Amino acid sequence: MSILLRNGNILTNEELFALPVDEYGWRVLPDGDEVKIGHGAHFGISVSLGDEVRIGNETSIGGWGDIGDGVSLGDGLSIGNETRIGNRVCIGDHVRIGGLNVVGEGVSIGDGASLGDGVSIGPLTRIGNHARIGNETSIAGRAIIGERAIFHQSPLAVQGTMHLVNQHSLGKVAIGCLIHTVEHWLENYREIGEENGYTPEQIEEYGKILMFVAQNGVPVGVAGAAVQEGER
Repeated sequence: MSILLRNGNILTNEELFALPVDEYGWRVLPDGDEVKIGHGAHFGISVSLGDEVRIGNETSIGGWGDIGDGVSLGDGLSIGNETRIGNRVCIGDHVRIGGLNVVGEGVSIGDGASLGDGVSIGPLTRIGNHARIGNETSIAGRAIIGERAIFHQSPLAVQGTMHLVNQHSLGKVAIGCLIHTVEHWLENYREIGEENGYTPEQIEEYGKILMFVAQNGVPVGVAGAAVQEGER
């Protein structure tokens, strides 16, 4: 169990926790980076920590993990081996992240969420509380995944000339930061497009994208539901 410093040197867990803590809870690593580490945190072999990383209580980071600058990790979080977390990522409490994952810069993952092994998440994506993302799944950058949504396959996402369109949760689609049911979008996309400055050509474009997503979206479940439903 050890920390891999930027200069290539190794810092053992014992040496890490022996570093003095300032009045704000920060430790200064030998390479000059600052980290804030909660009680009971555990690190595997050769974990790399960036600058200004905050790690919560009872959080575990697997071997050969790479944690970027400005990352915030909540309490009771578990990260598998060889997972890379980009800069300025914020992950909530009691999240489970498998091994060999890649989480892009600026991603936000809510409390109680779960990511399988081999998951790839694009930058600036938002994943809601208690969402579940299956193994070998890819999520497009800037996508929004709803609370308790379950995806065992990569959620369908289409980048138009304006905003990304992606499956959000059971029966719902996100376009940019707007989230509505599929039915609401199909009935009102023209008015919504006009209100948000879309040109007539872009409104037609997004109408076609919405129809494509409605007809071709992967099955979506709901965490905690007695019977998980799917949609196509």
